[in-house]
Amino acid sequence: MGGIFSYDNPIMSAISKIANCILLNMLFLICCIPIVTAGASFTAMYYTIEKNIKNNRGYVCSSFFISFKENLKKATPVWLLILGIEIIFLSDYFVVNHVRQAGNMLGNIYPLFLVMMVLVALYAVWFFANLARFDNSVKNLMKNSLILMIRFPGTTVLIFFALIFACVITYLIPIAGFLMPVIAAWLFSAPIEHVFSKCMK
Repeated sequence: MGGIFSYDNPIMSAISKIANCILLNMLFLICCIPIVTAGASFTAMYYTIEKNIKNNRGYVCSSFFISFKENLKKATPVWLLILGIEIIFLSDYFVVNHVRQAGNMLGNIYPLFLVMMVLVALYAVWFFANLARFDNSVKNLMKNSLILMIRFPGTTVLIFFALIFACVITYLIPIAGFLMPVIAAWLFSAPIEHVFSKCMK
């Protein structure tokens, strides 16, 4: 019986990872509640996925809060900037769409603002993943994230599909929202880490 409940047992290992994913996702959602800390929360989630969930080093809670505290000052201003830009694009989308419904041809450009919102969201993923993995100035992290996003369009597309997958599953099965952020981050962490390792070499 001891072998069945051993951590080396594939079934127990899978159960342990699922439990850790649920715990990590709850920590992520709780730390996103103040809104202003969402960037640091995402950074900590990505860091914990790489260190604990994928590589079984350390503990979920300690890994998450260590990264959260270390990156709070760098992540927060960038997150607020990204959030502000997203709000502006969303507002423009509704305004221009209203203009279109009023019969003005200029309103036909309203999908452009959705595209811009998606691009900003993809950039945010690149930035916070960089912040989770590298110790650098905010300026360099922002610049490097933009360069990587443009230089590796295939990886950026994979990030997009991982986010869409998480959104669709959450829409179809709302309770899955308690797990989807971690799953999406786990999915796009592989191609992102491949890019990171390639650049480090």
